[in-house]
Amino acid sequence: MALAGHLVRSGVRRLALLARTAPPDGDEGVARLKAAGAEVLLLTADAGMPDQLRAALKRAREHFGGLHGVIHAAGLPAGGLLLRRTPAETARVLAPKVHAMGPLAELVGPGTPESERPELLVLYSSAVTAFGGIGEGDYCAANTVLDAYGQALAGTAPSTRVVTVAWGPWRHDVWQSERLKTAGGLADKVAAYRDRYGFADEAGCVLLDRIVAGGHGCVMAVRQPLREVLDAWTNMLDLDGLLQSATATPQGERFPRPGLRTDYTAPRTEAEARMADLWGAYLGIDRVGVHDPFFDLGGNSLTGMAMVLAIEKDLGRPVAPAVLFEHPTVAAFAAALDGDDDPGAQEALAGSSARGQRRRRARSSNRT
Repeated sequence: MALAGHLVRSGVRRLALLARTAPPDGDEGVARLKAAGAEVLLLTADAGMPDQLRAALKRAREHFGGLHGVIHAAGLPAGGLLLRRTPAETARVLAPKVHAMGPLAELVGPGTPESERPELLVLYSSAVTAFGGIGEGDYCAANTVLDAYGQALAGTAPSTRVVTVAWGPWRHDVWQSERLKTAGGLADKVAAYRDRYGFADEAGCVLLDRIVAGGHGCVMAVRQPLREVLDAWTNMLDLDGLLQSATATPQGERFPRPGLRTDYTAPRTEAEARMADLWGAYLGIDRVGVHDPFFDLGGNSLTGMAMVLAIEKDLGRPVAPAVLFEHPTVAAFAAALDGDDDPGAQEALAGSSARGQRRRRARSSNRT
């Protein structure tokens, strides 16, 4: 809606807005566009469903008699730790960026009559492809594919100017901070960076005007020199620092055990009792049952890795975070540490720990 308002203020008078769900009757944003003199066509379609997108593009062209510009800004946020993602969950993040490229490539390609091709196609990508993030592997992959498509279309579209913009953060876009609230203070760091260096709506749209006027191809839009952006995000996403910020909670300050789909089962062995107490300390819960799922208790990947580091110290041997995520109850985890349920667990444990040590050495070397 911010972009739509900017287009109308810039003189656009015929506007088709496409979204997965229709706005409610009397939507204030749509009303403002119409009050400013724009004819607005509302289209309901999922950009990640090629047939729906094709139909929406066709309807817009038929309704207005032509289609002069298309801006693809659809996307879904990343979903977190890839180890816990199913192919279907990851596909939902990929779809609006990847599957949309088929209909858009057809729209600007030689198979479409020149009179029906738009003059301009703008693709919204993300600068996360350059500076990374925590739990954004699927989102980074989606935008990387979109970037490649945009680059190819910019060089081959017969008569359409194609511009791909890899945006840094926008101030209004808070999904990343919301998802990172339990990640050891990272949410606050990301929010502070976004407030300082994120694009305000109108300023970002004005920059888009300049980018579009400057030609075609791929552009990264950030408000710092790229080297400074990379340094800032590297410092924010320093895994060792994030792990150190996840601390154990003293017994008297822990919350009561929440209502779960599993009944409470007390530890049955000394090993389970030790693990249950340590889980409770890092999850901030005063009573952890041996069959309570780690993620149902509010655990996340950073908490899990911090917990595993503490367990390594307690046991005096390496422990792989993967073992926790593959055995997410106290009972299963304790059994895996003892090698009771998986003869390859110790090998996986040692291998993962060795990789972590190499990562820490590499980071230390780079800083030097």
